[in-house]
Amino acid sequence: MRLLFFGMTGRFSIPPLLKLLKAELVRLGLDTRLWIFDHNFNEAMTYPARILQDPESHAVLDGVAFHSYEGRVEQMGELHAAYPEVDLYFTERSTFGVRGIDEILQYFRHGAKSYNAWVTCLDDRQQPNAGPHPCSPTFLTVRRSDPDDVRPIAEYYLLGQLSKFVRRGAHLIESDYGSARTVTCAAFANPDGTLAIVVANRTRREQRFALVHPQEGCVRASVPSKTVATYLWPSSTGQPAAEQAG
Repeated sequence: MRLLFFGMTGRFSIPPLLKLLKAELVRLGLDTRLWIFDHNFNEAMTYPARILQDPESHAVLDGVAFHSYEGRVEQMGELHAAYPEVDLYFTERSTFGVRGIDEILQYFRHGAKSYNAWVTCLDDRQQPNAGPHPCSPTFLTVRRSDPDDVRPIAEYYLLGQLSKFVRRGAHLIESDYGSARTVTCAAFANPDGTLAIVVANRTRREQRFALVHPQEGCVRASVPSKTVATYLWPSSTGQPAAEQAG
């Protein structure tokens, strides 16, 4: 699968270009998908919403891509509420610590179907970087003097609480968000029927909580301070297992 992005521009009329490009891709027999925007939350209801208002553009688009450098995640959620049939993708920004995992959970809770960190790997001098901005630490760091020396940072394992247990093809299911004063969470249904519930404790003390399934009962658990835990609820039993990363 190939992707083509149409970013923001004031010099061209995007809808006619989208329709022409889609027709050409179909003519060539290519399965390339067209995503638009690839920019920040604060413009969600101006640029992409305006394009989606055009029925012909709406018909040829395969998704809307977002970053979070400006604006609030609720603004992406507003676009999702207006166009629930349109796939939204989070394509650029790294997050850090337990608070960062909570941010990712909120991306999913407001309509995103994916999360891409930025950037995945640089060397120990944070190079190569074409600029203009400096880079934050990357999930994997390669030692410049020894390219075989690759070291992960803590966020590599924190992000694994999602990437290891929320399987390809999973979808978000309804659940309580919780509270930053205790724990926050998001729940996903995997293709095999298991539920993956990712719980983040951003506070400075252990937090107790309950996982309640409407048909299979309740499990009480606790998460240590500054910790992310993933609970797997098998489809055939009522007893979840837990994995944790501080």
